[in-house]
Amino acid sequence: MGESPYRIASAALSACWNRFTNREDLPPARLRLILSVAEKLSAGEIQISGSDQIAGTETRVMTVFDRIGADRRNSGSAHYLPLKPLSASGAAIFPVPEPLSDDDAALQRIISEIDAAFQRANQDDEETYVEAALSALHQNAWCVPAPGYQRPCEVSLYDHARITAAIAVCLAALDEAKLNAAEAALTTLFRAGNRAKAEPRDILSEPAALLIGGDVSGIQSFIYTISGDNAAKTLRGRSFYLQVLTEILVRQVLKELGLPYTNVIYAGGGNFYILAPTRCAEKLDQVRAKISRKLFKYHGTSLYLSIAAAAVPFSGFQKGAITGHWNAMHRDLALRKQQRYREFGSDMVPMLFDPTPHGGNQEQVCSVCGEEKADTKASDGGDRICASCSSFAEFLGKHLPNTAYIRFTYGDEAECQPGSILNTLAEFGVGLELFDSNGKLSGNVGPAVIDPKRSVLWEIDDPKPDWTEPKSTLPTARYRHYVAANVPPMTFDEMQAAIKTGTKRLGVLRMDVDSLGEVFQSGFAGIATLTRISALSFQLSLFFEGHLKWLSEQREHIYTVYTGGDDVFLVGPWQEILALAEAIQERFKAFTVGNPLFHISGGMSFIHGKYPIAQAADDAKEAEDLAKGIDEGKNAFAFLGEAYKWDEFVKIREKKELLTGLGDDLPSSLLQTLQQLDAQQAEAQQLPDRKPKFGRWIWMGEYQLHRMAEQYQKQPQVKAVVNQIRAELNESYYQDLHRWAKAARWAQLATRKE
Repeated sequence: MGESPYRIASAALSACWNRFTNREDLPPARLRLILSVAEKLSAGEIQISGSDQIAGTETRVMTVFDRIGADRRNSGSAHYLPLKPLSASGAAIFPVPEPLSDDDAALQRIISEIDAAFQRANQDDEETYVEAALSALHQNAWCVPAPGYQRPCEVSLYDHARITAAIAVCLAALDEAKLNAAEAALTTLFRAGNRAKAEPRDILSEPAALLIGGDVSGIQSFIYTISGDNAAKTLRGRSFYLQVLTEILVRQVLKELGLPYTNVIYAGGGNFYILAPTRCAEKLDQVRAKISRKLFKYHGTSLYLSIAAAAVPFSGFQKGAITGHWNAMHRDLALRKQQRYREFGSDMVPMLFDPTPHGGNQEQVCSVCGEEKADTKASDGGDRICASCSSFAEFLGKHLPNTAYIRFTYGDEAECQPGSILNTLAEFGVGLELFDSNGKLSGNVGPAVIDPKRSVLWEIDDPKPDWTEPKSTLPTARYRHYVAANVPPMTFDEMQAAIKTGTKRLGVLRMDVDSLGEVFQSGFAGIATLTRISALSFQLSLFFEGHLKWLSEQREHIYTVYTGGDDVFLVGPWQEILALAEAIQERFKAFTVGNPLFHISGGMSFIHGKYPIAQAADDAKEAEDLAKGIDEGKNAFAFLGEAYKWDEFVKIREKKELLTGLGDDLPSSLLQTLQQLDAQQAEAQQLPDRKPKFGRWIWMGEYQLHRMAEQYQKQPQVKAVVNQIRAELNESYYQDLHRWAKAARWAQLATRKE
């Protein structure tokens, strides 16, 4: 009854690994009972008994996207994750339809690497050992199937093991009688499937765990409400800080509740989900108040963490049942977001509404964030910058592009004064250090952590052979944690000036997955389990945090503001941004193996280098909303003030390329004619009660394009293009005119000399 949660978690991870490799390494009887119940709850269905010798396609994980949607599950098609260590580059994480010939050898390499990682892990520090084991499975077992599932299996050993460990920690407080009753009842329930229901007083109706959700409010305004010459560096620093802050808040909740990192189901994009013992419900108010006071001290009302929870009974882990409890937690989360600071009790009114001791001093107004702060000082460029914005720009924004490793040092919580963001982290007992690929420290690391006890090291990219890991005397857990750090070494003005062809403007891109919340709620339907939900979260994070980081870094001038969760925010030369947007859409479709429930919409707005980034973010959001509003199906992209389905966008892009393929011979008169004809058609179709399909734009277009083709008799390539446009317009009875007009406008911007 008094087992350490870290010992429970490490035993669960080891047990799942031993079961996969068919090894006999039985833990003590009580621990074995806990793990048996936890594995049943993790699977959510009856498990395969007997030996798990696997071969052929059964050695690999079927992508979870082949299991979402009833039609998908009945299609008979299957795509498998490549049997390789985790890597976000190229096509390394993309599902393939057929097994590879060297599966057996690849599997043996993975087994050897995980065994070695378990041996290397520091067993003197329980918390570090758990995280080292979890990291080894994350890096290597993300692509091997969990034992005990029907084949083909879409649940990886990594996802199954970590959810099993999380549940085991939640069950550790139960006595043996209750555990034995639960094991027997679960076996009966899963064998009966959906036909069985738990009786009101049955063990299966009793709470087994607590599902906790966290949501950081204020992210958008916090990131984008900045201006000034330091906006570029500050923007990336703020965005990265929020990624770090999410991690710090998750670990703060775990620390307060006494839970290992295995109990984090998902963390990213300002959101997290944790599985906790039911006893933790009584501690949540205390946790809310402590975190809220710290955030308020450093960020005022700009950032706020809502924490909600829902109890999950034993029967709630049954296949198809978890979504009801997931939705209950989100309903509580939505309510708490509307009741901010209620945890302050009687202190809420004076904290939020009493006048501040200072105000009205223009000399203390930061030129970047616009807030009045006592620590605001004049910068070298003459602007006045507060200590917080200075740390975003000069510590994070400046050094992040050259960072290969990020180290978090955990010690005692410190009392600091608001200022540098490093002070904020120290308040939570966390130190932050950035290292380059040579393992050398970059920049100032700020206040030292009091009595450091352990550290966590992030590799923020796929490491290269010549990289040198930073040394540490502390117990250290290592993770592959992708962080987009692509920041060109120039201001937005300089980036704009570097554009060599076409109009000199930057593009701001925002994209996200359509109706993702609905997919999580109903996509799995009757087969939903916490492990499958976890697998979907992991795969989406791998694409948006890992692969999109790699994809954006293939282009020289892309400024990665944010890629994570299911969101994308990028800034760069507008033509590069458009090409990247289409590449993201194509790769996401390939990654989700064409599942019609998964598609991405977005929008791009044009800005100049001095344009306020907050307004640029709003403009791009308007473009994205325009795409989201195209119809119920979404799956669209908006630019030049109009939204198009992706296949329509591709057709316009192909027409643009036909035009720009003429190079310097492209007649400006052709581009103007197409746009003028389209304007005539649009004007006629806006008349009340009239939607004419035929009008003067048709005969005028035929006449003008015919004359233009004759005019370019001595330039056969131009003549051929004009005749092709004329033929296509005639074939469609000029219904294709709008596409050609948009392509002409695009070509006009792409070839403009001034």
